[in-house]
Parts: sequence; C-alpha cells; structure tokens
Amino acid sequence: MKIAIAQVNNTIGTFSENLEKVHRLYMKAADLGADLVIFPELCLTGYPPQDLLERRDFVDQQEAAFRRLVQLTSEVGLVIGHISKNPAPGEKPLFSSVSLIQGGTVVHTSHKRLLPTYDVFDERRYFEPGRESLPVDFKGLRIGLTVCEDIWTDQHICPECRYNVDPARELSMKGIDLLINVSASPFHLGKLQQRRGIAAHITNEIKCPLIYVNSVGGQDCLVFDGASFAMDPSGEVFAQLPLFKEELATIELDKREGPTCQLLDQEAPLAIEALKLALRDYMKRSGFKDVVVGLSGGIDSSVTATIAKEAIGGEHVLGVIMPSRFTSKESIEDAEELAANLGIETLTIPIKEVFNAYLTTLSPFFEGRPWDVTEENIQARIRGNLLMAISNKFGHLVLSTGNKSELAVGYCTLYGDLSGGFALISDCPKTLVYEMARYLNQKKRLIPERVLKKPPSAELRPGQKDQDELPPYDLLDKVLRAYVEDGYTKDEIVAMGVEREVVDQVVARLIKSEYKRRQAPIGPRITKKALCCGRRWPVCHGFRG
Repeated sequence: MKIAIAQVNNTIGTFSENLEKVHRLYMKAADLGADLVIFPELCLTGYPPQDLLERRDFVDQQEAAFRRLVQLTSEVGLVIGHISKNPAPGEKPLFSSVSLIQGGTVVHTSHKRLLPTYDVFDERRYFEPGRESLPVDFKGLRIGLTVCEDIWTDQHICPECRYNVDPARELSMKGIDLLINVSASPFHLGKLQQRRGIAAHITNEIKCPLIYVNSVGGQDCLVFDGASFAMDPSGEVFAQLPLFKEELATIELDKREGPTCQLLDQEAPLAIEALKLALRDYMKRSGFKDVVVGLSGGIDSSVTATIAKEAIGGEHVLGVIMPSRFTSKESIEDAEELAANLGIETLTIPIKEVFNAYLTTLSPFFEGRPWDVTEENIQARIRGNLLMAISNKFGHLVLSTGNKSELAVGYCTLYGDLSGGFALISDCPKTLVYEMARYLNQKKRLIPERVLKKPPSAELRPGQKDQDELPPYDLLDKVLRAYVEDGYTKDEIVAMGVEREVVDQVVARLIKSEYKRRQAPIGPRITKKALCCGRRWPVCHGFRG
C-alpha cells in the first residue's frame, strides 16, 4: 500500500486556508498514487488553540470545515486530527479526535484517550478523554488510529507520562496491521531522541509498523519540528521526513520504502533552525515584515541579529547602535563589523545626552546617594525606549536579546533590555549562545572573533563584567539546568560538586526574578523546560528549596 505523509504548518483559526491546504495536498497525494493520506493532530484548527476552544463560533467553523473536507474526499483514504463535539452531559464538551474519511463518508473516528496536563500541555482543560480504542479496516489492512499522547506510555522515557491506559496495546490485542499516530509534538533539544525511543518501545511491544505524522511550524512560544517517520516492528525507521519544513512524501508500506532525510544531531544547528522557523512564523502571524535589534557589540545581540538575517533576509533587519559614555570603542567596532558582515542597515543613536538629562532631572531627589544599579538601569531603559520608538514609527518588531541564563537570575532590566515583542534567544543558555555563534561562523565569519573572546559585559559602568556579579556561565548553566530542567534539589546539586554558596545564590536569584519574567516578551522554547512556558511558579511564595 502506498501511503502519503503530510506534515503541514497550519495557522490557528484560519479554517478556509487550512482546509484549502489539506485538500490541495490530498489531491497531490492522490495524483502520486497514494491509497491513504495522513495529516497531523488538530490539523484544521491548528495547535494549540487553547481557550479559542471555548468559543462556540470557533468550534462551529471547524466543524463546517471538517464537513466540507469529508465531501471533498474520493476513494483515496484521508486520516486527519480534528475536534469533535461530545454530546454527553456533565462532561467536557469536546474530544480531540482522529478520523478516517473516504468517498464522502467518515468511515471511523477515534478520540484521544491520554490528555497531557503537564509542562506546556493543558488538554484536560478542554477535552474529554476517549473511552475505547477500536481498529478500522481499510483496503485489506486493519489499522489502529491514535492521537499524539496516546503512544506516550513509557515512563522510563517520559517520567511525566503517568497513565493507567495504553491505547496502542489495546489496539494490538484486538489485532492491527498498522498503527498510525497523528501528532502535534513540540520541539525541544533532546525531543527527537525521546520521540524515537517512545515509538520504538511501542512497535517492539505491538509487533507492527508505526506511521508517525507530526505538525511543523512556530506558534507563540512553541516550535513544531515535523520530522515525521515510519518505523518497522523492530524499531527501525525506514522513512524519515525533514525537520522544520512542510513536506508531502509517499512511502511503500509493504516494501518498507520511503524518503530518508538526514536529521541534525548537534544542539547548536538544531536550535538555530528552530529559532529561524519560530521567528518567521511569529512575524507572519503577527503581521510584521521587519525587525529591529539593538546591537551592543556583544554575543547575544550578535547571535540574535545573525539568526534574524538568516531567517528573514538582511533587508528586513535593522540594527541600532546606542553607545553611552561607558561603551568601549571595540564594542562599537564589533557592532559595525557585524552589521557589515550581515549586510543589514544600521542606525547609530548615542544616548549620552539623554542619560545626562535623566541625571539632571533626578539629581534633586538622588542628591547624596551613591551611583548604583539605578543609574545602570536608566541606560538600559533609554535604549529600550528608543527601540520601541523605532518600532512604533516604522512598524518593526523589536527582538529582545536576553538569554536564558540572564533571565533566570534577573540579570536584566524591566522596561529596558526586556522591552520587545519577541525574545528570540530567551530559552538559550549562555553556553548554547556561544555554541550557536561558533556554528554560525563555520561557513563564513559573520560574528567578529573578538565578540566570542572578550568577557561579556553590559557596559553600564566603568570596567563592568558579567562575572563580577554572576558565577562563570558554564557553572551557572550547570546549576540552572539541574534545578530548572531536571528538578534537582539544592543538596543534590551540591553533591554534583558545586559549592553550596553558588547554588544558594543562583536559586535565590532565580526565585526573586520571577516577577520580571512575567513581564518579559515571549520567546521560542528550545530546552525541555523553558522559563516562559511550561514552568508555572507563583511570583510570591516562601519556598526556598
């Protein structure tokens, strides 16, 4: 049997556009001789629709699009994820469903049974879980249909996946020749390996092939990587679709043949490709054509500008250099060299006079008090105001340039460097930012070498260095990863060989800075536990670990 896999990048709520794309790819697959075409989870709505699911008009428009899609089908089968209404009183009003459609008829529908409510997921808020898993016969094959989380039952690979139901196993016990999983599985570093492990566990247990079809695209702070695949009963992948792009491909199920795209396996290039996709889709869906980036001559703004240039083209990136009296000549040179290497337009707006005006205005109230972080933050806020003024006047999206390490410990300024519309590298630890810079420079040196070598500094006072106030970034990132991503206690981190004073300092700053992060712009999730989405901590509490 020839089966087509369609990993698509659909926009939430654009029902006509999403329907048109599904139908176009369905017809193309039919022309290629496909017997069956498979699309991802919640394909007509886009994922995740969140509280739009509480809108009756949103649900009704999706139902109308689904009915129209059913009418458009021929003898070629179509499997697609969608929402459907639950008529039972006293239960959640919707199911997350997957249906097999053929010849203008819904042949079979299964409802998602395992509804994730952890990390970035909140599906029990909207959906009622399905109660039963039944196979469907199609052209001589007995097929089991599942939706995303329905196959995530191995707690060794996914500790959060705590379920007492196993839909794939139930389908296997009823006899199936093929398991299909339609998915909208968001990306993070390590997710590809985790996903493959989950799939191999399932196929080894049920002893039949699996076709896994995933969404692709950026949606708010989530990135969907695609990377759909077909796996044989031994856990070997015999067809692999690409990362981070829409694709329609056909596989020969009987022959175990299909496209075999090579996947990236290093963190830096994976992160870069995810960020590029996230930025393109965020801009498209938010109505922006251009971005503006404050260029400091430092590593963060250099990497942000370079990724933006690669994602949307240098003609759509504006760099703004805003030197103060503390900005070194080398930093200005590095910012200018970066802009020249990228081929982006720049503006230079000195902030010395504006800063002096602030000091003059505040001097009657600050008299007799020493210089401190107040004066440093004023400079950052001046720069934030200038970038937002350019955004207002010319319609550019401001990309804030803070990294995860700094955001975690509050080494950032509210209404200053936290200003912006999209925080592109906000889930990238500082050590990863350096890795991305080195990778971006492999083909052609875009980021000046001095930027990678000089000690990081905000340059808000004479001789300032980040490491005057923070542990070395490799140590800081080690503590943050252990505490935030892996859930280790402070004692466990100390047992890893980190000094208790360092651990206490990092955790205290992390907790104290929660109020800042609540006011920061969103940015794409790259690690398995981002600070902006999926991690839900109260701002005010007395727990100190």
